[in-house]
Amino acid sequence: MIQIWMWEIALPPALQPLAGPVGSALGTLLFWLAVALAVQFVVFGILRIVALRRESEWDDVVVDVSRRPLVVVLVLLGMVNYLALLGVHVSLTETIRRWMIAAVIAVITYWAWRLLRDVVIHYGQEYARRSETRVDDVLLPIVNQFAPLALALIGGSIILQYLGVQLDALLVAIGGAAFILAFALQDILSNVFGGLSLLVDTPFKYGDLVMLEDGKVCQVVR
Repeated sequence: MIQIWMWEIALPPALQPLAGPVGSALGTLLFWLAVALAVQFVVFGILRIVALRRESEWDDVVVDVSRRPLVVVLVLLGMVNYLALLGVHVSLTETIRRWMIAAVIAVITYWAWRLLRDVVIHYGQEYARRSETRVDDVLLPIVNQFAPLALALIGGSIILQYLGVQLDALLVAIGGAAFILAFALQDILSNVFGGLSLLVDTPFKYGDLVMLEDGKVCQVVR
């Protein structure tokens, strides 16, 4: 008798030497590898055929971007289940399991970044070129610059907390440093946000002539 994931399977007499934790672990690992291969070649093959028949292109990109990360996640989860059934020392199993779950979180973070870059930002830029408003022209580059950093910080924080790293003191230190920097650079930050406000709600455009308070007339060049 071996256990493959949630099922207990009786072995024929010729395979009785495989009965036990090692056989269960190997059977579970092979099962997850088979599931990953089925998802890779069958499920995503069908999804790709369906996506190619649609007029839009974004669903093709979603299928291509999601294929490898999902397969890697399935393999990692299979290895976690394999270790749970292997019967090795509990502390070692727990340590390896934590690192593998951290790897799963890292892969999911990478997958989210690829979706954001190849789908949201890419097609958002195409929409921005067709639209008349300049709000999306301004906001998309900002999202393109800061979204990967935000995703990396969120994913990294989740991974560190899952590995047992206490982030309370670090977050307090970062908050204090951010407050000091914001206070020291308040004039620069005020100009930055004022510039963003002018770009979003544009009172003038490139080439316009603007009269300043002292009566001097200038042309907007940037």
